[in-house]
Amino acid sequence: MKRIILVGPFVWIVIHYAVPWAYVKFCTPAGFIGFLESILLTNAPHCEALRYTLSLSSYNIKCMWIVWGASILGYLTNNLSVKIPDSKI
Repeated sequence: MKRIILVGPFVWIVIHYAVPWAYVKFCTPAGFIGFLESILLTNAPHCEALRYTLSLSSYNIKCMWIVWGASILGYLTNNLSVKIPDSKI
């Protein structure tokens, strides 16, 4: 279980790094002709899949930070006697 927690986020970070490179290479060719091709490639299945993968990796990385933050906060409050202040406003 500990290996999944450590490897899973790394996989999403690698995907989040690699997908924009692939999108630029396959969906937005260089030059004026590439500009014209990109109009047609916008709705191509592989370009939509790359955009979806980038969005999904962003969401998963955001959730990863929330889980890590909650885990660290839980560890600090349970093991190191750190107290969460009361919010009496």
